[in-house]
Amino acid sequence: MPRNYSQPESSQTGSLTRWLVSGVVLVNLFVFFLIGVYLYQSRINLETRNEIRTQNIAQVFEDNIAATIGRMDISLIAVKDEVERQLASGEINQKQLNLFIARYFSLVPQLESIRVADTQGDVLYGINLVKHVNIVDRDYFIHLRENEDKGLVFGKPVESRMTGKWVLNIARRLTKDDGSFAGIVFGQISSENFADSFSKLNLDKHGSISLRNTEHEIIARYPETKFATEVERKNISPQFKELIQSGRQQATYRARYPLDNIERVYTFHRVEKYPLIINAGLAPSQYLATWRKDATVNLLLLLMFSGGSLVFSRALIVRWKGEKLAQMELSKLNENLEQRVQERTDELAKTIDMLKEQAELLDLAHDAILVRDPDAVVRYWNSGAEETYGWTKEEVLGKNSHDLLKTQYPISLDDIISCALDTGQWEGELRQITKNGIPIIVASRWGTHKNIDGNLLGFLVINRNITERIKMTEERNRLIDDLQKALANVKMLSGLIPICASCKMIRDDKGYWNQIESYVRDHSEAKFSHGICPDCARKLYPDLGLDFGPMLEKSAD
Repeated sequence: MPRNYSQPESSQTGSLTRWLVSGVVLVNLFVFFLIGVYLYQSRINLETRNEIRTQNIAQVFEDNIAATIGRMDISLIAVKDEVERQLASGEINQKQLNLFIARYFSLVPQLESIRVADTQGDVLYGINLVKHVNIVDRDYFIHLRENEDKGLVFGKPVESRMTGKWVLNIARRLTKDDGSFAGIVFGQISSENFADSFSKLNLDKHGSISLRNTEHEIIARYPETKFATEVERKNISPQFKELIQSGRQQATYRARYPLDNIERVYTFHRVEKYPLIINAGLAPSQYLATWRKDATVNLLLLLMFSGGSLVFSRALIVRWKGEKLAQMELSKLNENLEQRVQERTDELAKTIDMLKEQAELLDLAHDAILVRDPDAVVRYWNSGAEETYGWTKEEVLGKNSHDLLKTQYPISLDDIISCALDTGQWEGELRQITKNGIPIIVASRWGTHKNIDGNLLGFLVINRNITERIKMTEERNRLIDDLQKALANVKMLSGLIPICASCKMIRDDKGYWNQIESYVRDHSEAKFSHGICPDCARKLYPDLGLDFGPMLEKSAD
């Protein structure tokens, strides 16, 4: 008998044990899966944000360098015209020419110098001529001497013979009246100047940004690197080389820089109109540090949860073997455990949904976003702005946003700029005109962009078209007002009214009987006038024998 009793009990215990083990394993696998999905998605989102960040960095410096080179070229053209004018007159006035060069040199703070060399390569005129220098062997001089190139020529990065600094030379050809070669005018920007600009941006510990020419030679890099040979100066990763050779204008890729062997996510941009390439990179080891901490904490919690669930399951089985009461208690605790697992699962699912929703909202944004410099010249124009105003990016870049949109401000523009400079932002409603001449109202937010010295570089402006919303609000308010006026003039009778079948008197709520005209007058806006119909007149006054028509009426009041 005892043996027969123990066999079902053992079988039941084994069944419960298998059920619990299977349940705990499945729950742990499910939680591991959710944690894995969450960590994977958060990493993908983080890497995506940092790819966008490298793209923005490269774009900003492309615009900055293009603007700097453009200003340099304007100065070189002015000096070139002045030299050719003096050559045409028969002789060069050195003092007058140097003063002219100095004036245009001061307009471009990034310039190291502006100088003029004759047909033999001797540098005769310019700024900071501390010693005699000949540049006849420089690549840009040779190119301009041997080619009738009327454009801007870029030299290779070299060590200046005047200052000893590594510089980038850009030059234009001087031409005599007969078209023959008369020398060159050239300007220099030091690598230190570029590196200083790069250093003002927070690139994290292992971030980097470099400026190269189309032959892959580094003109400037931050952090600065000392190159032992010219081969090191031209050293690039295979991925970068492949993208450059493919003719791409810009691209984002992952690679290790050969000299420091640090893996980075890079974005390169070819500088528009100039043979220069910007390459910005951020190291995943830096921007993923926070993610790794979060992953470590989640894994530790997961291990603690798994260990706890296993210990708890073993205790449940041991107590179930002892007595029925322990079994019930363990079952209750197991339910609590499952509830905790479900709550954790729901929390993780909500987190994942929230991340997905935020990503979708970013993709669906249609607000107009533009960047303008302190002179209101448009430097950036997104697709939302094209949708809102009708102008394409190519049509508006470089134009004055105030003139383009014919903006009407709620207060003076100076007050708006002062508010933005004091607080970092300004918000309000603006009235503007689209490309098709349609007036719109936008909810506008301005944010300031300053350099490290606190000088204003421009404004980030986000505009949302609220024209239809304002029209709908005004229409709704008008309808509500009309309805309220109409309701104020309405007073109605409704429901069942008790009326005498004989005398036609009406009983009120207090049980009193009232004449029908008194009741209607007290419960509505109607008024009575009294007369007598022809039938009643013949019945009441048969002896008169008159043709009764309408009687004079008397107001019930």
